[in-house]
Amino acid sequence: MDMTKLNIIIISASSDIGLAICRKWVQYGWNIFGTYRTMTEEVKSVENSNVKLVPCDLNSIDSIDKACSDLIKLCHEWDALILCPGTQEPIGPIIDTEFNDWEKSIRINFINQIRIVHRLLPYKKHYSGLGPCVLFFAGGGTNNATVNYSAYTISKIALIKMCELLDEEIQNTRFTIIGPGWVKTKIHDATMNAKEKAGDNFNKTRQKLKSDECTPMEDVINCCEWILQSSREVVSGRNFSVVFDMWGDERLSRMLLKDKNMYKLRRKGNGMLVKNMVQEPKKSEILDSLILSLPELTDSHAPGTQFYNFMKKTLRKEIELLFNGNEDGAIEIASFGKINFPYFSMGNIDSLNLFDLDEIMIFTYYWANRHRYKKVIDIGANIGLHSIMLSKCGYNVTSYEPDPVHFQMLNRNLMSNNIHTVKTVNMAVSSKSGEMEFVRIKGNTTGSHLAGSKPNPYGDLDRFNVKIIDFNFLLDGVDFIKMDVEGHEKEIIINTSKSIWERLDAFIEIENKDNAEAIYEHFKELGINLFSQKINWAQVGSVDDMPINYKEGTLFVSNKKKMVWN
Repeated sequence: MDMTKLNIIIISASSDIGLAICRKWVQYGWNIFGTYRTMTEEVKSVENSNVKLVPCDLNSIDSIDKACSDLIKLCHEWDALILCPGTQEPIGPIIDTEFNDWEKSIRINFINQIRIVHRLLPYKKHYSGLGPCVLFFAGGGTNNATVNYSAYTISKIALIKMCELLDEEIQNTRFTIIGPGWVKTKIHDATMNAKEKAGDNFNKTRQKLKSDECTPMEDVINCCEWILQSSREVVSGRNFSVVFDMWGDERLSRMLLKDKNMYKLRRKGNGMLVKNMVQEPKKSEILDSLILSLPELTDSHAPGTQFYNFMKKTLRKEIELLFNGNEDGAIEIASFGKINFPYFSMGNIDSLNLFDLDEIMIFTYYWANRHRYKKVIDIGANIGLHSIMLSKCGYNVTSYEPDPVHFQMLNRNLMSNNIHTVKTVNMAVSSKSGEMEFVRIKGNTTGSHLAGSKPNPYGDLDRFNVKIIDFNFLLDGVDFIKMDVEGHEKEIIINTSKSIWERLDAFIEIENKDNAEAIYEHFKELGINLFSQKINWAQVGSVDDMPINYKEGTLFVSNKKKMVWN
């Protein structure tokens, strides 16, 4: 597709998203055509910028037919057809809804959009490089039940499936749908007017629209432009999330090329309890032997020892072999049994790194002490591997993860392992409750952190607010903690009292030297013992024994006199 001079048709160009697209794309010198329902000052302003618009009422077949005829006269060949219509009405339980209104919503949100596509498809440009593109907009309800919005939700889900069907039937055109997330547009007026009929979504919508958490319009447009410039194999038939998906990243494009089922509607749990079919997980004798041997080899756990260096390299190769060609990420590990952990990229780090030697050592400790601890908190749960392993040990686990993308993967991974007992919380943990800015490092999302926890965050960054909860509020009945909070550990730890640690053990990752010194002094004053992987889990005698980054291993905190590994 030659991006220098495109012919674009935008249905419902008078919508907020449609208007924003018109204003942006007309600046590129593209030929923009579209429809409006009501002539407003904003619509007049885009018409004055050389956007050619025709009236169209999506609830009238006659109006749609005339609009399509007018558009065909204005634009004989189009490169992209963008469909922006949407109404949330009627809102409320379907049993309390006037059915004619419910049916009308489905006509506007689904049927008549497909009617327009059907009418205009013969006039697509046949000789463009990437092929013409049809782009729809999705809504909520693909992963849960959006109560009180049944007509809107079922229409949007039908559009998602229709993209896949059209992609299979029409080979020379790209059909894609994107979910923009919460954007400040007129579509939410229906919810605000519905009030109690909208249920919990009324207050949620009001709070969202007042906050800075809504999707920037620029992100929506940039995602549309990425789709226009992407190949059919990458984008067609798929549903993209503007907020959560790493669109524009070449790594995502490579994953999509390998998996034709990715970002499409699929039934969940197909691999569970299937009749007459047993899918054997991959096994590794080296990994199993290592897990069984590590409790007896604690005098070689320190990074830099000959054993450590050899096993770290050997284990990495073994993990790569285990997951190579293993799309479901199904493996079997000694003691823990079957684990499903599909590949997931986090920038320069990926899910395979979560099986590094240091993590395996901690997993063996979890297993060795499964009868000593009962209630566990996983702080900084990432995408859930520690939570899975803790649950496999029989612990009562609560997991805290602030990054919404990682939180989504955390829940997916728990579900794929048929784990329903882990409580997951999309919050960060700090020394107080409220909100803080969160810094997502796009090049390595495992290093994302609460603002101020790291002095010089690097690379391309996203910044947004997340909810935080006071560490001291979480500890009722808790006897064990895993903490990996990317530099915020100092803020949490120095605000704790001795009484907490008299009954609580913890693995803590230390970010830097300053944090190590502050935590050392705090526990020294409290009289609580520290054990450092840096010195083969011996008791810390001075600040020099403290790990000052992940490369030097983990810190263990306990009121006990020694660590127990069997």
